[in-house]
Amino acid sequence: MKTEIINYFRTLPKDDNGHFIIGNVNSIIVHTIHANVSHIVMSEMSLVKNMKHHEDLDILDYQKLSYILSHYHTIIQDGEKTVGVIHIEEHKYYFALKATASGKAIFMTSFRKTSDLDLKRLKKKVEKKRAFLIFGSL
Repeated sequence: MKTEIINYFRTLPKDDNGHFIIGNVNSIIVHTIHANVSHIVMSEMSLVKNMKHHEDLDILDYQKLSYILSHYHTIIQDGEKTVGVIHIEEHKYYFALKATASGKAIFMTSFRKTSDLDLKRLKKKVEKKRAFLIFGSL
C-alpha cells in the first residue's frame, strides 16, 4: 500500500526543487504565515515519514489532500510561520503547514486523522494563549 501512495505522489506536479505540489490554500493562510505563494508542497522524505507515523492513512486519504487543503474549518497559528489546520467532514483531519523563512514555499509537515480529544487539547492551547485561533472554531 505504501508503494501505491508514493506512486500516486510521483504523478503530481513538482516545484523547481522537486517537491510534490499537493494543492493550494487561500489568502488567509498565506498572509497568516507570511508566504509569497499559495501552493503547498511536500518532500518525498516528509511523505515517507508521514506514512510511517500515521499508518492509518490510506491512498484515499492522500488523494483527498487537494480538496482538504481548500475546504478547511479551523486555522490555528502556533508560530510565526506555522499553522495547524482542521478539516471536518466524514473524517477529521489535522495538517500542519510551515512557510520557509523567505516565504517562497509552504511545506506540509504533517497530515493525520484527528479526534475529539485532540481537538479539545487544541482548544485548551488556544485558551492558554499558546496558539491563536485565526479562523473557525473549536
